Amino acid sequence: MEAAAKYNGKIGLDALKEDRVLDKMNLLEAQPGETYTIKELDTEDEDMNAFLFRLGCYTGEQITLISKKKKSCIVVIKDGRYTLDNLLAEAIIV
Repeated sequence: MEAAAKYNGKIGLDALKEDRVLDKMNLLEAQPGETYTIKELDTEDEDMNAFLFRLGCYTGEQITLISKKKKSCIVVIKDGRYTLDNLLAEAIIV
């Protein structure tokens, strides 16, 4: 009951947003210029998983978001600079 009350009203919506940010955030929601640790890859596509793994993008690895554009973002993974489309960026949970 307390958990439900926590999310009622305007203050509750802000609390829900804060919990979401602290709990799960994909790369599209991240702030440019910040370095994050990859928590998981949220994709069931084996080709996408293999591609990300070849880039060095896997759980526990550091990723720096350099900039975000409308259809892509630029990241640094293991001293390599890459442009990822929004589909890939959305699958990376930090």
